[in-house]
Amino acid sequence: HIADEIETNLLTQGFQVDKTTGDWQRGTVHQQAYLTDQRKASQSPVLHSQPYTLFLEDDSPFTCHQADLPACLSRMIAALESDLNLVSTRFMRRCDWEGGVQVMRQEDDHFFSPNFDFQPAILRTRDYMLANKVIQDNWDQLSHLQCELVMRIALDTLSRSQWRHMVWLPEYAETYHLGTPEYAVTKKALNL
Repeated sequence: HIADEIETNLLTQGFQVDKTTGDWQRGTVHQQAYLTDQRKASQSPVLHSQPYTLFLEDDSPFTCHQADLPACLSRMIAALESDLNLVSTRFMRRCDWEGGVQVMRQEDDHFFSPNFDFQPAILRTRDYMLANKVIQDNWDQLSHLQCELVMRIALDTLSRSQWRHMVWLPEYAETYHLGTPEYAVTKKALNL
């Protein structure tokens, strides 16, 4: 089973793994299982010991084009450190950018969006914990919605600014979704 292989690999690299299982069919059940996993993860004592949390999805590899990965991730954390109203920093898919996204303010290598996504993202761990508390307290109203929308609603309660979510422009750094048609072309072009 692939989940067991991933767990074994992570454990051998020194990670603590908190695995959940559920009915992962697409649709509402998937969204509820994803949110339930997020709520469980937000209660991890190991996670609480870290100031920031990096969210990765196993089907969304990412790359930094104009900096090395540690520098890119450090800039994401520095942005969160310098602005308490910023609640997330993240990568995005080039196809999403080209398809049209809502840009509230654009700068040299990033922009601010009203939207949140887990494709990868860095959040303050405390904000993540508080957002999950908002989700838990409003489960009946939120559990039927798409998981990133629910997290955005919860995170937005923690900020007074309209510039809450910083996103890299794809020319600086981007992510891909495995299994989508554009991924095969991009993978070949980048020699991934």
